Amino acid sequence: MPVAQAAYFLSLPPDTIYTILSQIPEHPSRRGSLAPLARTCRELWKPVVTILWRTLPSFTVMLFTLPADLFVERPWAEGHEPLIGNVLRHSRPRVLRDPRVEDFKRWKVYAQLVYSLSYDPGPGPQLYLPCAAWMSLVRHGPNPLLPNLRRLAADDLDILYLSSNELSFPFPARKLRCLNLYISEAGADLPGLLDKLAAADPLQLEVLVVNQTNPRYGSATQRAPTRDLNKALEGCFRATYRLRELQLGYNLRITPATLTSIGSLRSLEVLSISRLRAPTPTPSHESHDGGALDAFPSLRRIHIVVGDMRWVSIFIPQITSPRLEMISLGCRDTIMSSSSVTDFFNAVGGHCSRTTIKSLLIHSVILDGSLRQPPCDLSEAVRPLLSLSRLAFFSMSGWAALTIADRTIEAMAIAWPELERIELEPHFQMRTDPPSFPATSITTLPGLVPLAQRCPKLSVLALHVNFNFPVPLPIPDHAARVAHSQLRILHVGSARPPQDPVSCAAFLSHHFPMLARVDHSYGRVGVEVEQLEGPVWSEVGSLLRHFRLIHVQERRWAKGSSRELLRESSI
Repeated sequence: MPVAQAAYFLSLPPDTIYTILSQIPEHPSRRGSLAPLARTCRELWKPVVTILWRTLPSFTVMLFTLPADLFVERPWAEGHEPLIGNVLRHSRPRVLRDPRVEDFKRWKVYAQLVYSLSYDPGPGPQLYLPCAAWMSLVRHGPNPLLPNLRRLAADDLDILYLSSNELSFPFPARKLRCLNLYISEAGADLPGLLDKLAAADPLQLEVLVVNQTNPRYGSATQRAPTRDLNKALEGCFRATYRLRELQLGYNLRITPATLTSIGSLRSLEVLSISRLRAPTPTPSHESHDGGALDAFPSLRRIHIVVGDMRWVSIFIPQITSPRLEMISLGCRDTIMSSSSVTDFFNAVGGHCSRTTIKSLLIHSVILDGSLRQPPCDLSEAVRPLLSLSRLAFFSMSGWAALTIADRTIEAMAIAWPELERIELEPHFQMRTDPPSFPATSITTLPGLVPLAQRCPKLSVLALHVNFNFPVPLPIPDHAARVAHSQLRILHVGSARPPQDPVSCAAFLSHHFPMLARVDHSYGRVGVEVEQLEGPVWSEVGSLLRHFRLIHVQERRWAKGSSRELLRESSI
């Protein structure tokens, strides 16, 4: 880059420079990446290095700023080039001597640039910093090691070091905004780390995420006692007042007392809690499980994985936030009755934020192959949800069959004008149409017309449809009312193909002119079934594509005719 161009570039606002440079690849082996730019243009060295060091893939990268006689790496096998990816994933640094103050001169320069430490939870060998090296840095290095760190990601082995009672916390705990922890199923060292964070009261932590991953070599194998973990979580919550997002992993057993502590977080907007092992709730348990009277006052999005939907039906009404936008529910290893589904819908439909809820997602998983969720008729059960005037996404999956009557679909279309997606799909194992749960449908093609007339934003519809119901001929007068329908994908599950593909495609194309395809799954397994049903569905799809092109041309002609009429009227 010429000096004049570099000078002009550097005269731009810092945020603009950062945005431009962040679009350049960072990989050093690619021509035009950030690393060669820093080496070939002195004027751009500082802003480029600021970008490169803002987020580090691992803490071990900082070791390369120390003198060569302080740490030694594992020797490389002959014929293997030490590429940067191999260095980061296979480094085994070993301490040769105790560090001195002057050894950290370059460290301090680069440490000022680091704002985020990331972690890759993918398969393969991960970065490994021995305990001796870690202890040497904490005891002899600057305190904190990274003074501007805002985002920290760590796994089991890192948590083991950070939670040690022999060492102080090496990062600025009061400056941390995001803490992302990848723990194994055990997570035995997590309470110690949380206790250290709580000791830095007040915390400014805004995001706390605890994910589950496979343990790294050398990590702990004992499970953290439920009491110790919940006590540590409660102490951490008391020390922070700015927490906006909390995600707790699948195997963390949250007690009612901890849930009460979570509910008292005034700024919490996003909550994900899994595997709640509370007792089967009864009305007498409501105040105990729900906590304070003003619980979850700012919550916007909630994701819960439980074994009993009845617990959630009691928990949802105790959320006092008037601006809840998304409710996501996962039910595991439990057969749910239709009354449980109805109770849950009543709780959601009667919530104080029913005018702000936009997404309602329900997913059921049963790991035992011998058990299956029975069919569920939503024709009456879904009616309490008609009070959700801003609902845009409604999804249910995991049942043997989900059916809904035409009259209920019409009521949904009237009540949910902002609707964008409806996904009512059975579990993938149920699509084989087992004899014990025959996939029957009470939804007809004419029953979908209200969605075209009243839900212009609807783009995806997944619903088991009866295609062999008599289809009325399209009425030209209706074209103006449905011309703006945005439906592009219709998934009909394991529905039988229509006996008259031409009439079916003509009807769908008339009411949903933007429809691009009809997806389906075979209701019965076997090559013969595919040979019989496959060509029919292919014909429907081909006709839809042709009809869509015709509608596009008709709209172009209509626009052209309108311009001609306007031009003639102006003469």
